[in-house]
Formats: sequence, C-alpha cells, structure tokens
Amino acid sequence: MFRTRRILKKISQYQDLPRKQLESKIILASLLHVEKTGFTDEALSRACDDLNLSSASNRIVEDGPIAIVYHILEQSQMQFEREFLKKHGEIAFGEKNLREKE
Repeated sequence: MFRTRRILKKISQYQDLPRKQLESKIILASLLHVEKTGFTDEALSRACDDLNLSSASNRIVEDGPIAIVYHILEQSQMQFEREFLKKHGEIAFGEKNLREKE
C-alpha cells in the first residue's frame, strides 16, 4: 500500500503534462542510455525509470525507439541550419535581395 502511494505520487508530477511533452522528456532521458543499450526499448524503459515512471510508460513514445533517432536527426538538422545561417546567411539572403531588386 505504502509503495503504491509513493509510485502514484511520483507519477502525479507528470500527469498534468500533455502527452507530447511527456514523450519528449522520455526521449531526452533515453539519450543517456543509448550508448549502452542502443536505440532500443530498453533505453526508453531506463529513461522512464530515471523519471520515476513505470518502465511500461515507454509505450507513451508512440514511435518506439525510432523516435530517439528522429529526435537526434531533428536536433542535428536544426544545429546545421543555425550554423549555416550564421556563416552564410547574410550572403545567401544578400544575393536573394539583389535578385529581387533587379
């Protein structure tokens, strides 16, 4: 009984989060485990344990382990775009502006 209350109290801190936010938290936490477990359900389960959720909560991540890969790809793409715009943005936009003026 006491253990059940303690588990419910830990889970309750996340119950007000929208599903997508909770999914994001699990995916981010799973990144800590990818090196040892790979892109697997085990990484997601360990992330749930880290967040004091039931390891079965990994089912919240609808795409499963591939969601971890998608997350890394999205972050890499955003970083590339930021760096590209920082280095080449003025040139690229400058050329576009010149063409528009012609």
